[in-house]
Amino acid sequence: MLEAARDWGDKQVRAVNMLDAGGQLAEVVSQSKARADMLEALQFPQR
Repeated sequence: MLEAARDWGDKQVRAVNMLDAGGQLAEVVSQSKARADMLEALQFPQR
């Protein structure tokens, strides 16, 4: 649980760093991809 929280925090820091570097589009794309992967996992739990 602590590990997951730390991992989540690292992702937030990386996202902020990307935004600071002007990587807004890349961040949006990666978020959309992650969301799509999550939806697919919910629809096809056997995978």
